[in-house]
Amino acid sequence: MPWNPSPITGTLRGWMTGQSASSSEGPFSYQPMATQIGLNYHIAATAVNTIFASLPIAKGTAADITSGFEDSFELAQQWTTANINQNSQDEKDWWRDLPDSTWLPAAASVVKYWTGGMMSPLPPPPGGGVGIANPILFPGATSPLNINIGKAFKTGNATNLCSLLNTAFVTHLTEVSGTWTGLAAAGTPPPPYVFPWVTLS
Repeated sequence: MPWNPSPITGTLRGWMTGQSASSSEGPFSYQPMATQIGLNYHIAATAVNTIFASLPIAKGTAADITSGFEDSFELAQQWTTANINQNSQDEKDWWRDLPDSTWLPAAASVVKYWTGGMMSPLPPPPGGGVGIANPILFPGATSPLNINIGKAFKTGNATNLCSLLNTAFVTHLTEVSGTWTGLAAAGTPPPPYVFPWVTLS
């Protein structure tokens, strides 16, 4: 099973909707939202695979994603405090005005999640036989991921937010690349074989 959108478009959306409907008291914190995004990203990414169906055997943690989104939410709060006063708050939708740089920590956490990752050498790619290693060599870029994350949060609607957030994550996975190394399937003895790949799905 490849990338599973359900934790983002279903579970996370349900959590956000429930939070909006609740009337909890006390100071508002974005930490729980960051935690939920981290947990659900990690679950969604459990069975991503290469074009020849190898699965991850080493990748980041939910805490990596959580930390990046916490930092972005903190930047959002700082920007709001600095740019929107009490009188203008009712006139402006500040989520729509946030600069794309606000979401760089969140994007960087997704990149970090795949940095140094390792995919299984099994099954081998076309033409490959015995696998030795299958490392991720390029974990994707922070841009346009940060821009796409920003677009998601500018919707102001849990369903649309989660749909666009899922799209941002999936689009980023298409940039991830690595190289399978091992022995070819044919030959006596089988010669070394290298198979570069692009895209996790």
